[in-house]
Amino acid sequence: MPQVDFIQDVDGFAFANRWTFDEREKNEIASIVKDALPIAAAALTPIVMAASPMIAPVAGIALGPVIPLIAAAGPFLFLAAPKISEMIVEAVVGQIAKGSGKDNLCGGMTAAALDYHRLGWLPPRGEANPVYDANDPTSVQSWLRQRMWNGQLESHLDNTPRVVIWKAVASVFGDWGHDWLRDRTREELAKIWAELSAGTAVPIGLVWNYGDAVGHIVVGYALERYGADQYALTVYDNEHPDAPRIFDIDLAQSPAMIMDRQGRGCDGVFLAQVRPKVPPPAIVLSQSLAITPDDYLVEGESLQAVFEMRNSGFGQAPDVAGAIASTSGQIVAPPAARQLPMVSDPATPPGTPPDEVETIPQLSPLAVDDEYAVSVQSTTVAAGAYQLEPVVMAGSVLLGRRVVRKLPNQNGGNAVAAPLRVNPRLGIRPRREATGFGCARMVIGGESLTLDVGLMSVSGRGVHLIVWSVTGAFSMTALGPTLVIPALPMYPANCDVMVKVELTDGTETYGTTNVFGVTAATAERVKRICELAHVIQRIPLTRIPLDPLINPVRSRAVVSHGKGMPEAGRIAAELQKALEPFARMPPQR
Repeated sequence: MPQVDFIQDVDGFAFANRWTFDEREKNEIASIVKDALPIAAAALTPIVMAASPMIAPVAGIALGPVIPLIAAAGPFLFLAAPKISEMIVEAVVGQIAKGSGKDNLCGGMTAAALDYHRLGWLPPRGEANPVYDANDPTSVQSWLRQRMWNGQLESHLDNTPRVVIWKAVASVFGDWGHDWLRDRTREELAKIWAELSAGTAVPIGLVWNYGDAVGHIVVGYALERYGADQYALTVYDNEHPDAPRIFDIDLAQSPAMIMDRQGRGCDGVFLAQVRPKVPPPAIVLSQSLAITPDDYLVEGESLQAVFEMRNSGFGQAPDVAGAIASTSGQIVAPPAARQLPMVSDPATPPGTPPDEVETIPQLSPLAVDDEYAVSVQSTTVAAGAYQLEPVVMAGSVLLGRRVVRKLPNQNGGNAVAAPLRVNPRLGIRPRREATGFGCARMVIGGESLTLDVGLMSVSGRGVHLIVWSVTGAFSMTALGPTLVIPALPMYPANCDVMVKVELTDGTETYGTTNVFGVTAATAERVKRICELAHVIQRIPLTRIPLDPLINPVRSRAVVSHGKGMPEAGRIAAELQKALEPFARMPPQR
């Protein structure tokens, strides 16, 4: 199922598609819509000619004199096809121009949302519909209102002819028209599937068949297929910004069943067109990323990063937090960047038992023109070479977590990435005599111990120098991949061992461990317990086949006995735990 990273309460607008146009704007919309008439009529004419024997007007559009003309044409209907097409289109266009009594910018809102989504930026979600300010025409709010207006005009030019044709076919061509729309919708769903699979949300055209509505443009971001001809299409409907809308589609019948889960039906669905623009950024990087250390570190060491972001958009940003990520999109720090803090619902009645208290997300809003200083510290950055960049994490109540979005600088450019190399921490392996079952014998105090450093993780980068140092019960140094300690101190005396490796790229890494010797009796006891644990782990647990038809009483008894038998894995784990006081060595660090 292709589903892209478009999150409705992050990437959509908080305001709904409800506008009030002045007379000039209404006339401009009507003029653009009527410009679609000749284009749609020309495209409809061959359809009328192909379907002329099956034309059967249905309710839904006021066709006026079209029906008498169809009846008068009779068997010569194909000759009147151009005129009939023009009259059908006029009827549909007239319905669109009336606007169902509402002023809407669905095509423009879809285009604007996709502008931000395509770049991976947070949009200015707003708290009310944006208004164009002639005194501040370059503000984000003015740009957004103008973008939505121009996007609506472009949508009428690019998408309205198809809406007109499809609505005409649905209204005039009876069963033939239903089959035609079903087949065209199937073709369009294949295109939508391919576009979503490429990773980008898409504009979707809906041809309504409820009320006096005709067409609508929305953002599609998920398409699920249930069978050869059954789908579920999830969209951001700008008329209902609070929650996703899902359209169930069944093309195995004619007319096709296309209906959202609120009961609104469609005659068809198609991949619409938008004309991409570069929007002004809303949440911007106001102070560049600075990291410490600024060249390299070793796994487990602390990485610190600071930067600042500002809300330069329109309206409050509902929730923002900061993080650093690689340019490939991997969150580097902090590890919990995607978690959205949860708090007890303040509406919970007093006296509610603790296990019944509801929790809600705790959002961190950022007001317009406010800045947010981000400071990140992490000791869990994995080994690797990174190009680090600051990102903004935005909370989604729908998902219950935060999602990552890019953080452009104030002029819309990409933030400058900071290079960082994280070297792997090296392992130190002791050479110890192996006994039965592979159990290694602990080294007795006074015996020698040979240690090897694991270089596989860095050998491809070139090793320049290896230096060992021993401190604690005694001190010594050595060079090379192997260290030989002549005589281990008896526990509780011990030694700290460090190996530093200088690489040919000028960086270094290291590994550490702690060593000590034990008494001969302790070494022998630990070895025997280890061998015993291996023996128990290999004991097969044989169960008697159950046959309740022969003897159900005995069957239940055997089941009870089998459940009560000791588990080999549990016993082995308990024995291994018993080894800890004898084999305890501080973990490598």
